Formats: sequence, C-alpha cells, structure tokens
Amino acid sequence: MNASNDSVHSDVADRRQRFRIDDTAILEVSPIEVDAAEKSPADDFFSPSAPFKLVRELQAIEGDHHGLMRAIAEQNSELAAYLGAMNKKIEAIGSAVAEATLGEDQKLQSIDLSEGGIGFTHDAELSRDGYYAIKIWFHRALIGFAAYIKVVASSRAIDGGYHISASFHALPEAESQIIAKHIMQVQAEAQRAKRQLSEDSQD
Repeated sequence: MNASNDSVHSDVADRRQRFRIDDTAILEVSPIEVDAAEKSPADDFFSPSAPFKLVRELQAIEGDHHGLMRAIAEQNSELAAYLGAMNKKIEAIGSAVAEATLGEDQKLQSIDLSEGGIGFTHDAELSRDGYYAIKIWFHRALIGFAAYIKVVASSRAIDGGYHISASFHALPEAESQIIAKHIMQVQAEAQRAKRQLSEDSQD
C-alpha cells in the first residue's frame, strides 16, 4: 500500500518537473495567516488593478467561449479563421492597453514555474514555511491569477534580493488549469522557435 502511494507521489512529482518553464511575469506578494486560505480567495489580499482586471476579463471571455469556437470550427472553418483573427486583434489591443497602464512598481521579472510551484526573486526575505498570497500576471500572454503559496526556501540572490522557492497551496482547479495551459503554450512556442532556427540554419 505504501509502495503504491510512493509511486503515485513520484509520478506527480515527475509530471510537475517535466512541466516546468522559465518565463517572465509581474508579481505581487502579500503575507497571510494560513487559515486565510480557507476563508477567502487570494485576490482579496491585493488592491484593485485596472490592467489586471482587464486581463482577467479577457481571460474569462476566452474561457467561456472556447467550446463555442471549437463547435464553429467544426461547422465553418472560414468563419472560425475570421473570428480567430479578430480575437488576436482584441488580444493585441488589450496587451497594449495593459502595458501602457502599468505602474512604476510593476516590473517584469524572471521566474520559473511549474504546476506545483514557483521560483522568483523578492526584495525582502520571506519566512521559510510561511504562507503568502501571490498575484502572477503574464501580461504579454494576457493571463493573470492570484494564488496562495508556501515558501520552501529563501536565500540571498547573487544580484541582490532573495531567491524564493515556493509551492502552491490550496490551488483551485481553475487556476491549476490556467498554469498547465500556459506552461504547455510556452513549451510549444519554444519548440516551434527551435524548429525554425534549425530550418534556417540548413538553408
């Protein structure tokens, strides 16, 4: 029985390791009490943000109509292609608006992301085993969400600040799906770029 459980945990860990990417994002971090995760969504720990709200609304619209777009594509490929082009235009406008309204304290930073957690640099040291709310905004991809994390490690970074390793805590299924989808899209883009580079080098 224990061997079976160990195998399941090992498979989950391997999957999370495979689905890991290096990316850039805008982050906000807020300390919380651990029981807060049981009482309210992580969004409640952050001030309202117009750009972030725009990203979330566009994200919700896309999610609500994903099934409809798939059905349209099955019935009329030309209409689906047209709607897809219009969607890209809306995303480009939304991305430009969001970027133009960024606050001075909202800076892109390098992160590593998996389905199980996130690594990032923070100005201040975060308590190991401490719980925090984090807002993650992939503004170029028009994806954003807030979640709870538990700090696994906090150590001084070479170029200043602290490198934080954290696992997601009590992550809702919707946010988990957002992370998984984003990771797969980034990995797919990297593979396309790699193939294109290989083809160019052969010409």
